[in-house]
Amino acid sequence: MRVRNWIVLTGLMLVAAGSALADYLPLRYDTVSDQPEISLLYSDAGRVEFEVRIPGIERLEGTLEGQVWDRFEIPGGGFGAELGNPEAPTFNRMVAVPANKGVRVEFEALDVKTLTDIHLIPAQGRDIEELSQLKEPVRFSSAVYNTDDYYPAVQSSAAEPAIMRGVRLVNISTTPVRYNPVSGELQIAHRYKITVYFEGTDERNNPQLPLRPMSKSWAKLMEKMVVNFDELDVEIVPVGDYLIVCENDASLINNLLPNFVDWKTRKGHNVNILTFNAGFSNFQIKSLIQNYYDTAEIPPEFVLLIGDVDGNYALPGWPTSGFPPDQTDHEYSLLEGGDVLADVAVGRMPADDNYEAAVLLNKVLFYEKMPFVSNTDWYHQGCVIAGNSYSGISTIQTNRYIKTRMIEHEFTRIDTFWYWMGGSVYNTTTSSINNGISCFNYRGNYEMQNFNVGDISYLTNTYKLPFVVTITCDTGGFSGSSESFMERFAVVGTPNAPTAAIAAVGTASWETHTRFNNTIAYGIWSGIFDEGITNAGNALNRGKLELYNTFIGHDQAWAVPNFCEYAALAGDPGVDIFNAPIQFMTSNLPASMSWGENSLTLTVNHTGVGALEEALVCYYKDGDIHEVGMTNENGQVILPLNLASAGNVKVTVTKNNFHPIVDSLNVIQSAVTVGYYSHSVDDDASGTS
Repeated sequence: MRVRNWIVLTGLMLVAAGSALADYLPLRYDTVSDQPEISLLYSDAGRVEFEVRIPGIERLEGTLEGQVWDRFEIPGGGFGAELGNPEAPTFNRMVAVPANKGVRVEFEALDVKTLTDIHLIPAQGRDIEELSQLKEPVRFSSAVYNTDDYYPAVQSSAAEPAIMRGVRLVNISTTPVRYNPVSGELQIAHRYKITVYFEGTDERNNPQLPLRPMSKSWAKLMEKMVVNFDELDVEIVPVGDYLIVCENDASLINNLLPNFVDWKTRKGHNVNILTFNAGFSNFQIKSLIQNYYDTAEIPPEFVLLIGDVDGNYALPGWPTSGFPPDQTDHEYSLLEGGDVLADVAVGRMPADDNYEAAVLLNKVLFYEKMPFVSNTDWYHQGCVIAGNSYSGISTIQTNRYIKTRMIEHEFTRIDTFWYWMGGSVYNTTTSSINNGISCFNYRGNYEMQNFNVGDISYLTNTYKLPFVVTITCDTGGFSGSSESFMERFAVVGTPNAPTAAIAAVGTASWETHTRFNNTIAYGIWSGIFDEGITNAGNALNRGKLELYNTFIGHDQAWAVPNFCEYAALAGDPGVDIFNAPIQFMTSNLPASMSWGENSLTLTVNHTGVGALEEALVCYYKDGDIHEVGMTNENGQVILPLNLASAGNVKVTVTKNNFHPIVDSLNVIQSAVTVGYYSHSVDDDASGTS
């Protein structure tokens, strides 16, 4: 056995650091993704068993005090090691657990690969380049590094229970990589089994409400992150309620909101408006949302806040813990359990006045109801930027992951800028957005380098509105000393000629960290490109869930509530983001039908392809009917049409990345109409008739 003598680094300053781009080490050839694949093996009231297969692992180098170290990262994973101990990568998922039950976890390695001559870097809690800039002391545990044994000794653990939308969850953290610092051997369990036993009593975070129907958008969020979600007895419905919260302003409610409400209703939502009087506190406003959430048959999936924290119809946010002081909206989403997991998707249209409200509301109508198709190239074009070396190579790696997903979704132009390239953030951002893109991701250090908030006002991308994600210091917040990037991206344009972004995610505070910012950005775009989580509000929730899933229960768990609080959405939480070339569909909707016919079968086809499955169909007549369903594998849906009177029925068909069908059906009162009403059977009680 080779014995290593580790130098004690504790207390020294990090004077030079760096890392190289990753090499990918394949581990398995029976998987189809580059992400770990999970198979549920068994599930009942007493335990859950699942298997994890890791296709490969990324290997990097990092330099501390002039010494080159090895680093490893599982795609889609994180790091859970205690600071100063070997940086062992983790892979975490959540398990739904019964009320009042405790959890015990067992880890069983099934297939293991051993690497030799490894110098695994001590965990620092930050990216190496970031530490170098801050000149922080290196964390190093000489006790662990001089122990001839594998670290960590325990390869699985469970965090405190949490509740998300009525489901009691426990984060299960696994560390499939172990390291012996004396021998230099690294063991990678690339296939392993986890058994979660439900036993004992744990009364923390027990649901107080019954498990109610869940919208399809929230089910998608759960399906990816909760191993045994499909085993739950929960009804999945096409859509949930859409809740609008705003000041009781007559012009806003009577003049500006009706067209928006009509469109969201046509998309299948039961839309409700909760109003408050000027001067209401954030606690009072949250109480309105809480009461609606607690009593609704189907909880709202989206909550839209209208109004900036000041202005003509002010809507206060919640103070953040970072500096400088700011306000965001995460607290409004916390409606079940004493945890940080969102129970609704919240977004804010930060309008100061009626004009900005008109801009924000009309953006959604242009984007969803009347997509710009004079030139359709922009739907499959994007931009990724890593703008500053201070945050290091990991911002490039994060953007490369996003860029790869864009390519897989048939993007034909992806404008790219890394901080070592010639050019500038300003030139790349302005030319890319002005030329037309649907997705924009920026990662950097502080704000957006030489692209300033004021530059957003001069963008000329009329109708071609990207979803903008800038998870970077001081790009978000609703109450700073000046308008944030996130706000400006959302409000720019005119009511008839919208520009800049359809919605934007930013981060309040100067005190963000690269690792946590990367994690949220990774989660957002994983949801959008890999998991079908394309509504802006739940894409942000997916990013926050990635943060929670990666870091809760470890040394850096403090970051989870803080960074969930920092990140916010300016725009409609329910807007459905285009993430691929726009497609078209047709239906066999008749021009008219007779009143008295009590159902209508609609067939929807993908133009030039065939039957279109999971298109959302809505029949709507104000004050009469509101029927919603999804097409089957044959492109068909049968919905009741029990009208109280003849008239015009609005018929709408929507699906992500498709131009909607916005049509109507004339229901005509004929002189005589034969239709089924009801029946009874009478056998004259003798059984002989």
